Amino acid sequence: MKIVVVIVNYNSGELLAKCIDHLLNQTRPADAIFVIDNASEDESMASLPARAELRTHKLESNQGFASANNIAFQHIDNADYFITLNPDAFPEADFIENLEEAARSHPEYGSFATRMMQNETTVDGAGDSYHISGLAWRNLHHRKYFPQRHHQRDVFAPCAGAAMYSAKTIVELGGFDDAFFCYMEDVDLGYRMQLSGKRCLYVPQATVQHIGSAIVSKYPGFAVYHGHRNLVWTLIKNTPGALLPLVVPIHLLMSIVLGLIYLARGQSQVYWRAKIDAVGGLSKMWRQRGHVRKARRISVW
Repeated sequence: MKIVVVIVNYNSGELLAKCIDHLLNQTRPADAIFVIDNASEDESMASLPARAELRTHKLESNQGFASANNIAFQHIDNADYFITLNPDAFPEADFIENLEEAARSHPEYGSFATRMMQNETTVDGAGDSYHISGLAWRNLHHRKYFPQRHHQRDVFAPCAGAAMYSAKTIVELGGFDDAFFCYMEDVDLGYRMQLSGKRCLYVPQATVQHIGSAIVSKYPGFAVYHGHRNLVWTLIKNTPGALLPLVVPIHLLMSIVLGLIYLARGQSQVYWRAKIDAVGGLSKMWRQRGHVRKARRISVW
């Protein structure tokens, strides 16, 4: 089984070297580590060690998380699984070993979510959930860690900050959607995987320490804009037509409620700009529905 780790880097400073160091000390080493750099302006790439299993590729401009991953996938041959890993996610020593064991035991699954921890006692995420309103969230985010709550189970999608995907399924479904740039691209892909019959398994034995928003926090409004634009696109692009009359009114109501919340937070301008731009891109998302429908293998029910 060939497992390749893909890291998208953008001005991550010393975090990238720390992430690589954790990857180079795995009980089951990665067959390759591919770092693709989104035209970083710092020295994060300069500090990487010269190792045979480590490959780098520098882009001329910032293509975003979704597109950069797709470019990396195209540069990798004969992989069975891709692990996507953020530079601020530091895998435990048996991280890859546990993911490989899960994949061997459950080859029918298309993706695997990992246990992401903020620290030893606080969970950052345990796979993603998707709501009928179009909202998505990381399971158990900010919750205290209780081992009994964490066992292998189905979840909607993995958080791509630390996830493993079947390379064959990635190719069949076209990878992440480049238009998303960043945020919700993993939920969109997870939705398409679920529709195609490829489930997601949460593997709590595979653990990373995740700082979270260590890079995007430098850019105010970035997460709000891309997250709320892309959740509209995810719903419209993937939801089967028979369900749209049910979910669209719920989605609109949720959007209004959130608009009031962001007004109270002083972020209503970026929030509503995201919604306006989402509407502007709906025609493109609607055209993609045909491809999603052709790949669907499960019934609407």
